[in-house]
Amino acid sequence: MLTIFATPKAFTDSHINIIQRNAFKSWKFISPECQIILFGNDKGTKEVASEFGFEHIDDIKRNKYGTPLLDSIFEKIESAAKFDVLMYINCDIIMTDDFGKTLEILLPKLNGKKFLIGGERWDTDIKENIDFNDAKWKTKLRNFVEKNSALHGPTGIDYFVFNKGLFGKVPPFAIGRFAWDSWLIWKARKAGAFVINATPSIMAIHQNHPPPIDKGSENNFKEERRINTELAGKNKLHLDDANHIFKENMIKKTELNFKLFKRRFFYTWPALHPMLRPAAYVTRLIFAPIRK
Repeated sequence: MLTIFATPKAFTDSHINIIQRNAFKSWKFISPECQIILFGNDKGTKEVASEFGFEHIDDIKRNKYGTPLLDSIFEKIESAAKFDVLMYINCDIIMTDDFGKTLEILLPKLNGKKFLIGGERWDTDIKENIDFNDAKWKTKLRNFVEKNSALHGPTGIDYFVFNKGLFGKVPPFAIGRFAWDSWLIWKARKAGAFVINATPSIMAIHQNHPPPIDKGSENNFKEERRINTELAGKNKLHLDDANHIFKENMIKKTELNFKLFKRRFFYTWPALHPMLRPAAYVTRLIFAPIRK
């Protein structure tokens, strides 16, 4: 049904080790069983992939700071995936049973269509190993998240479910360094895909951790962010720019309230239609006071 792929960080930090293992264990519970591929050769990746029964691909391109590049990963997954539906997911994200149940309902409705499915994450402080042997782990975790966490907002996108071939050639974004996720949503909208906000149906649990400055100095990290931003240019959108939402087991067109209409007028439509950008820029300047 689904090929999951991801690029873990090195397993040298105790907290990163815990949250990545929590995420991987949760993915093992996704039904029906998925093909799972870990990319990269950071310390511990090959061994952990073997431990969990995941596939492993280490031959990927990196930038001069050692950070994996998105174009290399997306190119290789097209041939390595056994299934036509793919999901790129960050390795700090726990999924529960609502993910598999949602896809079982949603994917048949999208048969033959181009699509990208994503949703907001729930930012949660988890610092311990989750007991996945507890039959009630899903219920306990969901209750904990609902009481102690909050949705990140429309820029908090940590998983992308899409069909093979949707993105074509991808720029060489540094993974985890800003803008690449926003570019994916822009590209899907530009390709005429169903871009679906699944936040009401899927609880994607993000295990909080310090910023990913793990490949060198803070200056290097800032430089990677700058390069990613330059690669994306003005081609950046987020979940408020999705053209559909999935809730109550139905795909619905996004309803435009005043807030979303402003978003469409000032950002979404200009991003998708460059000829509108000058007019949107001038209008933003004129109406800046009422946009707050």
